[in-house]
Amino acid sequence: MSQWGTYLRKWLMYVVCWRFSKSYDSILQGVFDYDLFYDNNHSLTVRLLKKAMSEFVFDSRIITEPEVSAQIILNFLLDKFVPAVVRFDSHGVMTTQDKKVITLVSPNYIDDYFKAKEVDGLTDEAELLYRRILIATDFISGMTDGYAKTLYKKMSGLA
Repeated sequence: MSQWGTYLRKWLMYVVCWRFSKSYDSILQGVFDYDLFYDNNHSLTVRLLKKAMSEFVFDSRIITEPEVSAQIILNFLLDKFVPAVVRFDSHGVMTTQDKKVITLVSPNYIDDYFKAKEVDGLTDEAELLYRRILIATDFISGMTDGYAKTLYKKMSGLA
């Protein structure tokens, strides 16, 4: 079964690469509205695999529990970091909690913001807001699952 799974993954990767190369221009133009298994001789196989996955894997308790937990952790972290970075750099009144939350962000992300602001000479408020939000989203998306869980527990008082 393991060998079959490996073979199947390689085969499906080939199919995806073929579709991507055939649809490259429309993907880059943003007009390709299908998945990468669309309209090929393997569409039936993929539909069967999707049906099996939804019936036997996606709805299983083993998958659902960590998925729900991860969503709770992600929402919590976003709820803490995004408001803090939105008000960061003199764009609103930062609360004491905002200031503490900002200290948890890796200095690399803060430095990147200031470098982009200085080097690119950014003054557009919408662009600056976008760059501040990137501080939070880049920081959170760069976390390992274990670190995100540990930080969530510490910030929520569970650890």
